[in-house]
Amino acid sequence: LPICKQLRETAQINIWFTGYMATSFYLDFINYEPSAGGICDASGILWMPSDMEKGLSIGQLIVEHACFDENHPGITYLDDQVNFFKGDRLSLLSSKSCNAKCSFCAYNNGQGSKWESRYISHIVRDIKFGVQTLKMDKITFSDNDFFGSRKVSTQKMQSLREELALEGISFKFSINARAECLSLDALRLAKEIGLTNITIGLESLHPETLSQIYFKKVDYEYLDDLIIEAENLGIHLLLSYILWQPYLTMVQLKYEIQKLIELGRWRVPQLLVNSIVKVVPATAMERKMMRDGILHNKLFSRS
Repeated sequence: LPICKQLRETAQINIWFTGYMATSFYLDFINYEPSAGGICDASGILWMPSDMEKGLSIGQLIVEHACFDENHPGITYLDDQVNFFKGDRLSLLSSKSCNAKCSFCAYNNGQGSKWESRYISHIVRDIKFGVQTLKMDKITFSDNDFFGSRKVSTQKMQSLREELALEGISFKFSINARAECLSLDALRLAKEIGLTNITIGLESLHPETLSQIYFKKVDYEYLDDLIIEAENLGIHLLLSYILWQPYLTMVQLKYEIQKLIELGRWRVPQLLVNSIVKVVPATAMERKMMRDGILHNKLFSRS
């Protein structure tokens, strides 16, 4: 707090919101009336103080980096003097957006609702820069959905394997994926390349909760096949799970817990079991809770 106070008294502070933060909190931000700042996402600059010429250039730079086309500069514009520490992982992006419309997620805000991959050659360029220049051989792909669709998943891994082989690059990596977008062949190819960890969004084992509350689809039988194959390949598979949600009943809770026990509790290392339900802003879930008048009750908060 003393440092923040000193900064406010001695320096002009620039604040920029990007991505879904830009579409969620910009009104609160404007009410704060910062001396310098702005709001932007991939579609352009949403707001800034009228006298902020420097801010315009900063905002435009962010927008240009967010635009996902063949001119995306990737990480190769990074200063190669950046210091990394033992155990650090390099974070890369291979795609944007997601084809799903889950009620609790704001990932697509500002990106559009159609999944789109970067060019494989550009992904490999960034991997090469990370491995050879930054000396980082452990990479985490931060894509919300690495594959986009089951058909694309196999094609993407085949192309990635071929181009990496041409460059002679070896590395380990982890990804996030939707079960319905990951083929078994893609999983095997990913293991050949160096996949060690995969996080899959399950969220619920209660079919009605999954479809009616989360607006999500999961083929449970196919998920079982994926789990068995991943474990046979030696890939560490984690399942994300939202146990508590505003419309949960005791009957549903009992069902969920029993199904989790059958699935294997060790496969779900972290349940979102806060006693206060934290609602992601600018989501269908937030709008539903606002319509139902329960968003600001004691047990629910937007945080």
